Amino acid sequence: MESTEIALKRKIDEVVAIRNESVKTYQGILDSLASIERNLNSLDTYLFPHPRLDDLEKFSKELDKRLWNHCFDKLGVFTVMNHNNIEKLRREIEDKTPAFTEENIEATVTTMYQNRAKYFVEGIIQTFRELSHDHKTNTNDKFKIPDKCVIKYMLEPCWPKGLRLRYNREDKLGDIERTFCLLDKEVFEARKTQCEVNASLLEGQTYENKYFELKGYKNGNIHLRFKRIDLLDLANQMIADYYGNTLK
Repeated sequence: MESTEIALKRKIDEVVAIRNESVKTYQGILDSLASIERNLNSLDTYLFPHPRLDDLEKFSKELDKRLWNHCFDKLGVFTVMNHNNIEKLRREIEDKTPAFTEENIEATVTTMYQNRAKYFVEGIIQTFRELSHDHKTNTNDKFKIPDKCVIKYMLEPCWPKGLRLRYNREDKLGDIERTFCLLDKEVFEARKTQCEVNASLLEGQTYENKYFELKGYKNGNIHLRFKRIDLLDLANQMIADYYGNTLK
């Protein structure tokens, strides 16, 4: 077993132990509440305060949902996914929560941890496909990210002046920033760039950081120019490798 697998195993053991101890303690609380209710009922009915916290199954399920999200976040799974895939995974956890057991974790989290590189490349493809001049309708076709591109429907008017990023489109810019940060081995700070971009757009200014230059237009579009061509080339090479092709 590799050192990373040993470290992961220890983390899993620790989290599962805390989870089981929490459920056990909560059961003790429920037993105490039942005793209090019996004592109050000996005086009169309906004296016990509501709402009652007497659903151990509901507590365990909610705890497991949070623990799954916690583990995915701490193991870096969310870091290498784009926003759409993160939300899809969260919905899957919400709709059908697997029991947070050591067996389930090792079958799920370990596999995802080992496939982080694959998720990262797939995230790049989903994030940048619509920015390419030569993207195809068929999602199996390769494409190449250009150094300059236009993203439509990104902006809206901001009262009393200027523009701002549409609330439901901010994550698109965040996914682009995340990709370059990870390729550059830098820490991605969620929403930092979005806030800085909005401040520039409000004053009608062009926004610029070390990865790209961004200019907004009243038609709702933004024009991006990527500055780190070395990182752009690396992303394009990863896309080409994913499809088993060479760069055009």
